Formats: sequence, structure tokens, C-alpha cells
Amino acid sequence: MTCNAKGTVYNPKIYVGTLQEDYNICIIGGNIYPLYQINEDKYIPLIYLEKMGLNKEIINEVMYFNYGDSVDTEAVSTLPLKDKPVSLSNQIIYIGPLRTYAIEVDGQILIPLDALKVLWQFDVHQGAFIIRHSWLKMNHFVSIDEKKIRNTSQMALSVDLLHIFWNGKNLINQYELGVNLKPSETREKYAKNLGKNGQYMTTIILQINGFTTQYRSGQLYGQKNEFLLNKYESEKRRDYLTKLFPAFKIVGTMRYNVGNLKANDQ
Repeated sequence: MTCNAKGTVYNPKIYVGTLQEDYNICIIGGNIYPLYQINEDKYIPLIYLEKMGLNKEIINEVMYFNYGDSVDTEAVSTLPLKDKPVSLSNQIIYIGPLRTYAIEVDGQILIPLDALKVLWQFDVHQGAFIIRHSWLKMNHFVSIDEKKIRNTSQMALSVDLLHIFWNGKNLINQYELGVNLKPSETREKYAKNLGKNGQYMTTIILQINGFTTQYRSGQLYGQKNEFLLNKYESEKRRDYLTKLFPAFKIVGTMRYNVGNLKANDQ
């Protein structure tokens, strides 16, 4: 089961909240990047990523971001997104080997800040997330796209994977442990019958040859977005019921005088 990049998964007119400016900032190469939040989860606009030194490639309408050559030294300004309504984006985005969900606000796409931890390490200092290079560059070992996982190294790998699905109420975890990949070997991204759990969300690399990645069990690179998904399902049901049972006005005419109401009053 794969998600069609061209297909509509989320109704962009169903809103899951309003965006707020975050009091934290992100720093890389001496440049400051503003952050935003909803439900206390931090997000960064997609348009900042290339300035932060990532290369963008679009293949079959899927966006792929990976390590680039240099960081843009031009200062960036805060986008006027405060108090704007938030919807779930249908754009499929990969940060390195991580497929991340995204939100959309006033035409701007934002991703969870934690998704960047698949490529970089963060040091936290007085309200600032200071980005530095990770010692384990996963794209040197494994690449993932919508269809396959590939060993990009020249050594045999044993990889532990976590596939995450949404069943309409909860995020469902399905583990694939000890996936063996020969040098340059490619295999299908999903195990047999993996899609039976619901809508596919992402695959997270938990470890490579015994080295644990930075996924941090409780955070999973910011992909634990049950609050927004449940909010979306709730708003979708309300929108459906409103269309099914639209509000209407009943007008009646008084036949007799009752209290302050007179006969023939409507």
C-alpha cells in the first residue's frame, strides 16, 4: 500500500487549529530561523530548508530534501502566519530517508522541526535550537522513497524499521526487525500485508548495524501527530453532518395573543 502523491488524502478546507509564533528559534551557520507552533509542537516553513543548506529534488511530485553544499547567509524574516488556520497538507515530503507529514498555512507548507533531526543534531541553548552535523549520516547507508529501501553503502546492513499507519483513531506501529540488505541491494519498502493497518504515514529507521539512530522513541522525529489527525477526523465528521443536516429556520405565526406576543406576529 502506497500513498499516491497526486491523490487527495486530506480536505484542505478542514482546519485543525490556528498557528502561533514560537518563542524558540533555530540557528544554523549563524543565521536565525523563526519557528511556529500548534498544540505546543514546533514547525518550520519548508521555504527555509534550502537556505539552511539542504538540496531539494522533486520526483513524481514528491519533494526530497537532503544534504547540500552551503548555508545561505542572507537573513530571513518571520512569515505573517500567526493566528492563521492550519490544514493538513497533501504534499509528500522526505527529509533524508524520512517521510514526514506537513501542515499548510496561508499557502505555506511547514514540517515538524523534529523531522530535521534525521539529518542533523540539535543543541538547545537558552531557547535556541543550534544545528550541527550528525555523526551518523543515514543517507550514506540507506535511502528510502515511496516504493523502495536501498542499501547505498558498500557493506552488508542489518536494519530495524518501524512503519507507522493511521487507522482513523490511532497511530499503529508495525516493526520490521533485522532487515538484511546486501551492498547496493534494493527491496520493496513494505513487508507483505503491511498496509492492512490503515493509511500509511511513514517509515522510521531505528538502527543500522547496531547503531541506534536519533529517533527517540517518544518523539519519532515529530511524526507522533495523533492530536492533529484526531482533530481532522472530528472536524471532518462535523463538516459531513453539517452538510447532511443543514441548519434551517422555522417561521411560525401567532394565532392568539400570548404575553408580549400578539396575534399574527411571526
